[in-house]
Amino acid sequence: TPAEVRFHLSYAGGPREVCRLAATRLHADNVGTALMQAIALAGKESATPAGRAQERAAIVDCDDFRAGVRRLLDAGNQAPSAELLAAARAHAAAGERAGLRHAADVNALAAALLAALRDPTAQVLSEESLSAALYAFARLRVDCPALYTLGAEQIALQGAAELRAEALAAALWGLAVMGDDHNEGLQPLLQVLGYHWTEAPGDGALDLGRFELSHLAACAWALAVSGERRSAAFGAIWDALCALSDEIWLGGSKRELQQLWQCLTILDAMGGDEGAALCAALPPLARRGAAAAFEASDVTISSAAVDAERALSRLGIRADSEVLVATPQGYGGLRVDLLLKPRVHDDEGAPRVVVEVDGPSHFSADGARVTGPTRATTRVLRALGYRVARVGWQELMEAGDRDGQAAMLERRIRQAT
Repeated sequence: TPAEVRFHLSYAGGPREVCRLAATRLHADNVGTALMQAIALAGKESATPAGRAQERAAIVDCDDFRAGVRRLLDAGNQAPSAELLAAARAHAAAGERAGLRHAADVNALAAALLAALRDPTAQVLSEESLSAALYAFARLRVDCPALYTLGAEQIALQGAAELRAEALAAALWGLAVMGDDHNEGLQPLLQVLGYHWTEAPGDGALDLGRFELSHLAACAWALAVSGERRSAAFGAIWDALCALSDEIWLGGSKRELQQLWQCLTILDAMGGDEGAALCAALPPLARRGAAAAFEASDVTISSAAVDAERALSRLGIRADSEVLVATPQGYGGLRVDLLLKPRVHDDEGAPRVVVEVDGPSHFSADGARVTGPTRATTRVLRALGYRVARVGWQELMEAGDRDGQAAMLERRIRQAT
């Protein structure tokens, strides 16, 4: 079993020796487990998170680790699904930058796991393992919508009844960040969750009474970002959040409260009177904590945004940077990179234009698709009456000098909707 493999490998030496065994001696049934064990051993003695991350990245970069991954991929349909997943989780545990450096391997693992999920004769992954797959590949920002869709559908087919709260939160996070644009995989899972929470509530793993604030906030954020605020599942989660005591809210982390703020922003901006009522139902202490977490978030102006502002000035367009845009009832808000100032010839009452300069985290690893949270921000701004022009940092760089950047921005502003 994987546990037995990890036990024996703990006597094999350091992480590099474990990688060597994965690359040369272990059967394909154990290679992914070994790679995950190597990452777990790397940085174990490090005193700081940064040091641990550096050591893990170095392990992923070593030749034997990559050779182990290649052995798995070369095994074709003989490679167990669980081992493919373990190799992907090893990459994810080493961090996003390491995953980007080895994007070809990560994408190949995603394709291999997708093929295994489609194969009726292949090993069936458990609900927990499927959730881990959605999270790992989304963390690496792998653009493979079919994998996320099929993974979510298989969780729903298994009933999700034994899915722990943290695993469910991880699955929904993965679907919100990198799932397909139309939520095809999310729909059957939402039906199952809605049934568990509204029609047949029980005492199992999915009992919302057992969910901690971190799980509820993460699930609510994921469904709000996915545009599923009207689903029965979201309603049940929101009711559970509203029922939490002030004592629990006082212990809320910055991350949990920031996720809540983003939920409030989406509900107030896009939900009309119904959304405002949902916001008002949340305890005042929770709303104040969410606002404080938002105000405490770091505000940084990227060099790409500065370049865009300078290029706009060549067109005679002035802009304010890092502007706070409030929602109708003031329950939420967000900061935008550049808010263009009205020009003399603009029609009175015409929608103002927001220019968002998106860094790498706004895109899939291959740059082909924007992430779910980025799409959600665009929907919110449009609902608030703004036209939105999004510009990727890479295309801004590729536009060349200031004149080239100005011409590209001018086109985007004209096309803004």
